[in-house]
Amino acid sequence: MPFLSVTTGLDDGLPAVKNFFQDVLRRSPQIEHLEFCSYIPFNDIAQTLSSFLVGLQNLRTIHLYEGLLASSVITALSKCRLLEFIHMTKIEETDPVPENAYKDLLNYIPSMDFGAFASLRGIDVKAHLWNVASFLQSEFPAARLRRIVVMTLMVEDNMSVQTFYSVVAETCPLIEFLDLQVIYDVAFDESERLPLTALKPLFSCTSLATFNLSTPIPLDFDDSDVLILASSWRHIRELNLNPRPMVYQPEGKHPTLSAMLHFAKYCPQLVSLGLYIDTSSIPAPSGRQAIPKLESLRLGLAGTTYKSEELALFLADVTPLSCSISGFHDTTTRAKINIAIAKWTKVGNLLPILRNVHAQYQARLKPLEAELHRLSASARTNRHTTVSGERYGFASFPTSIL
Repeated sequence: MPFLSVTTGLDDGLPAVKNFFQDVLRRSPQIEHLEFCSYIPFNDIAQTLSSFLVGLQNLRTIHLYEGLLASSVITALSKCRLLEFIHMTKIEETDPVPENAYKDLLNYIPSMDFGAFASLRGIDVKAHLWNVASFLQSEFPAARLRRIVVMTLMVEDNMSVQTFYSVVAETCPLIEFLDLQVIYDVAFDESERLPLTALKPLFSCTSLATFNLSTPIPLDFDDSDVLILASSWRHIRELNLNPRPMVYQPEGKHPTLSAMLHFAKYCPQLVSLGLYIDTSSIPAPSGRQAIPKLESLRLGLAGTTYKSEELALFLADVTPLSCSISGFHDTTTRAKINIAIAKWTKVGNLLPILRNVHAQYQARLKPLEAELHRLSASARTNRHTTVSGERYGFASFPTSIL
């Protein structure tokens, strides 16, 4: 049995769970993929779970409920020499949250022996950023990591985020997937926005293909910051720059729709993009260029002053025909919400029409381009024949092309 999925409820007794674990180790010690979620308090199940995990020496991937990713469990997993990925599973909103679910995550300091995590390539963590940074700088073999997902336990200031990114750039030079989710707290309402300088250490990570950043307030970015970022991450494939912040802050600087043109110019491999956008100005049609491989676009829309027809035309120009587009308006009053919904609904209704026009135009353009290419090739051939004839003492006269 290479795969096992287990969920224990609050009513499941610890002795029954322990007996089940022992039975699994006796009958199926070759398990390679495990999904485990438990609503039993962590202090009660920690030792039993850790002993069980150490016995799964063929384990390659594991999905654990986020409240179980404490130091003792990570220490146990470090002894699984074939383990490649540690994934975090979130509790659904309808599920009961165990009492003191995250108390055991407050001090994330796993203990590891020499040779720990011999095969690990990806890890999900729910902890304070300073704990995660210290962990990456410890005996943990961070240089092999390709994937890191971090969900914070509390508010993190800009310096903590920048320090974390600096440590990742230093210890994980081959990182390909990086996801940071900073949770919301009312203290964030007065926090300073995260500037581009916090991300600059990661510009040296040339293998980075997916970058996700989620914070409760908008980023302190404008179009010039996006230009620097796009030109630094030319091989990026998935980029989500906090498209849906929880705190409404229309003041200050934000990227405009012109920022998307930077990605069209510098990021030809981009397939997924999320941005928080100031919609007050729309670039002129003459400067528009499509992001060629974009499959998904998520926009947080600040403001409702735009004209739906102009925004729809812009989006049709800068996205491929098959790209899915979703928009989220940042408003505070019910009246503005109603206006925002009406405008975005109109954009959604216009997009298929405009894309159909684009498709018809492209269909007519292709044979014209092919004919132009044929005529250009013919003209080059005739010019070559003329030059060759003159070289050997005679001349040819190419046919005129009307």
